Amino acid sequence: MSRRTKKVGALIHSELARLFVAEVSDPRLAELSISDVEVSADLKSARVFFTCLQDKAPSKEVFSALRSVTPFLKRQMTQLPLRYIPELRFEYDEAGESAGRVLRLLEDLRPKNASGPVEASW
Repeated sequence: MSRRTKKVGALIHSELARLFVAEVSDPRLAELSISDVEVSADLKSARVFFTCLQDKAPSKEVFSALRSVTPFLKRQMTQLPLRYIPELRFEYDEAGESAGRVLRLLEDLRPKNASGPVEASW
């Protein structure tokens, strides 16, 4: 990934995060968090990875809501200093779900009388 695509991805990430908090009022998207944005080399498409704050896979309703809000997001992104507003493709980020599962497993392994974070002993 080039420096330019990373910079554009970071700009789109911050703008989408702001829009979802301040502008999008669809209750189906209330628990949604943007985790990453990967922009293509030609800067004309972007894969937007998201997670659900409840650590569960999104329903079809969430994907439907994302499809319906995408034109609004693209219109709002015209304010960004970009030559092209990329096509947005939303994809569920399964890494967040996996990380939550690992943390729950680690909590189960911790002795019941221990408190504080689990520390590795090498």
